[in-house]
Amino acid sequence: MKTELIIALDYPSASKALALAETCKDLNPKPLLKIGLQLYVAEGPTLIKKLKQMGFKIFLDLKFYDIPNTVASAIQSAITLGVDIIDIHLSGGEKMAKAAVNALNLNLEKTQKRPLLFGVTILTSEENTDPQKIVKMAQNAKDWGLDGVVCSAMEATAVKEQCGNNFLCLTPGIRLANNNKDDKNHDQVRVMTPQEAIKAGSNFLVVGRPITQAENPKQIVQEILTIISNN
Repeated sequence: MKTELIIALDYPSASKALALAETCKDLNPKPLLKIGLQLYVAEGPTLIKKLKQMGFKIFLDLKFYDIPNTVASAIQSAITLGVDIIDIHLSGGEKMAKAAVNALNLNLEKTQKRPLLFGVTILTSEENTDPQKIVKMAQNAKDWGLDGVVCSAMEATAVKEQCGNNFLCLTPGIRLANNNKDDKNHDQVRVMTPQEAIKAGSNFLVVGRPITQAENPKQIVQEILTIISNN
């Protein structure tokens, strides 16, 4: 599949998120939008519905991690919002992961729309990680029925080699070549440029602050979309 861009809406409220979405709604291809904990806690389902009405696909990045029944119920609630990607923490184990998968498959009988389900491996803020541990977590995710994993682009090639090209890699920690890695807000340490991540096998590139903190966010989005189309 062609690599796609996901914009991480790193905002504390809806106004700036909607403003950015408005500037990007006519782009082709249209980027996906990620709503994480901060924005979801502040604005909740209402914002998701507004963004869906604007034609965007949504990655609901809440990293579900709880007992299996609670996670399954949360997945079912997320499905009713029409989100397109959901993630869970793989450290929750096999029973939790399979409960999430079953919740998605039950929904197929009702709406025939199945969001992609990704398993979070190890956060990109963690520097000293064992790549083989991440690959093992990815293999577990595949065996449990998930569509892919959230990992850094540094592990994408190894994940693909172990799990196959159809198993998807969603990679945060994407930074432009001219991005200042010494920025005081930079908390992701396992990072790559879009070109490097695409070459490594990333299917979804998650880009937040390089876009949301730019003077001209739309221009940065267009630059990344051009990089994707040329690689």
